[in-house]
Amino acid sequence: VENLRDIAMEAAIRCGNERACQIFDAELARIAEAEEGAPKGAGNAATDNTVHPHMRAHTVSLVASDEIPFDVFWPMVRDDILGAVREACPRGHHSAESAIQAGVQANGLGPLATKLTLEEAEMLAARVGHVVQTAVSVDQAAVQELKKERDKKEGDH
Repeated sequence: VENLRDIAMEAAIRCGNERACQIFDAELARIAEAEEGAPKGAGNAATDNTVHPHMRAHTVSLVASDEIPFDVFWPMVRDDILGAVREACPRGHHSAESAIQAGVQANGLGPLATKLTLEEAEMLAARVGHVVQTAVSVDQAAVQELKKERDKKEGDH
């Protein structure tokens, strides 16, 4: 971890903070894969179907009750929730209010933020959990997109 911190600091100095975050995330994923003992592209079904906690494929959703209409409870919790989401997700992977409302109306789950690591998702869910009920889920489309990107990068090397 100490070496990882040095890598991130050097990247921040040379490339700027956003690039440093990308490098940090890539290094965490590489280290986690090494700890699992499964090399990239190993192709075994156990690793291909698992979602690593550092993958940006987790979604935090607001769980709404059928008993209280969205337009009744949302104004009471809106500022607390959106403030927490903006603070927890500075990279801008938070959902628009219209997407939250559409999700609640469709299936009772309004996506608050997407493309989070498991740790980020759990932190956000805990942060807004005192205001509304939340759920953390894995977005399979995001998983497939990340795996395609990884495979493409491996093919380029």
